[in-house]
Amino acid sequence: MTKLDERIREDLECLHKNKDIKRAVALRKKLSFEVSTKGEPAHFYGKRSASTVVVMLNPGCIAEKADKKFAEISKGWNRKSLKGFVESYIDHKTNGAGRCPECCRPDAFDVKQAAFLQPWTDCGIEFPKNFETYENKLLAKKNVLLQKLQLELVPFASQTTKFQKGDYDLLLPYLEDCLDEIFAKKRKYVILCGSVFETLLKKLNEKGTIGADFSNKKEKVFKSKTLSKGIATHCMVAEIRYNRKKQRLLVAHTFASRALPNAYGLMEKYGKFCFETFQEGIKNEYKTH
Repeated sequence: MTKLDERIREDLECLHKNKDIKRAVALRKKLSFEVSTKGEPAHFYGKRSASTVVVMLNPGCIAEKADKKFAEISKGWNRKSLKGFVESYIDHKTNGAGRCPECCRPDAFDVKQAAFLQPWTDCGIEFPKNFETYENKLLAKKNVLLQKLQLELVPFASQTTKFQKGDYDLLLPYLEDCLDEIFAKKRKYVILCGSVFETLLKKLNEKGTIGADFSNKKEKVFKSKTLSKGIATHCMVAEIRYNRKKQRLLVAHTFASRALPNAYGLMEKYGKFCFETFQEGIKNEYKTH
């Protein structure tokens, strides 16, 4: 059992009673944007024991729409008991990419993930040779969802992730839950997608919740036919110590940037740049204590 299991049970208990998720309601009151309080919480997706873990900011969906969709998503779930309801949820999050109607068509964001992760050697995900055909895009989407572990910093759907500086302390418990799940198994690759993760990790380090060495922050400009000046991309390697274990991870600052288009070739280049930076690891001259 991890903190994630506790949060799943807590949130699903509210939904099982046809009530708003308490944590989502509390968070919505303090954030400057709406979050879903009755929709499916995206605590994880895929294989929880996977060697590759990707942490996103939150599930992107209009909160009201996510609330309304839950009845459809949970159709057929076991509602006889909370235990059965939770088991149905976990089965859906583990295997849903292979059978739900929405997964029978490609999704640009998930194919973008596949392009980014393709250069990460032996990441445990099977990729098609290219993402040019409809069938290959669909296969890429299915595999990238099922064959890695995806966590969401905030599991409640919203249309935006415009976190303000005042929101950071609110987000720290959510990142702690993600780290607790990550450190529950031996992982090969851990990638945090978004610049906010650097700030949050440093705050946890200052609090003494984790120990961390930050180093090897790099920038690379990629040129594109649609971007005359190119786009500057960033990433950073960190070594985290938590629960007497160590884990190297990479913060992919630019992954969530809207300035980076859904161009699969460009995403693959950015992924290769991040992978090479991750492989370099922690450079002693940049260590902080």
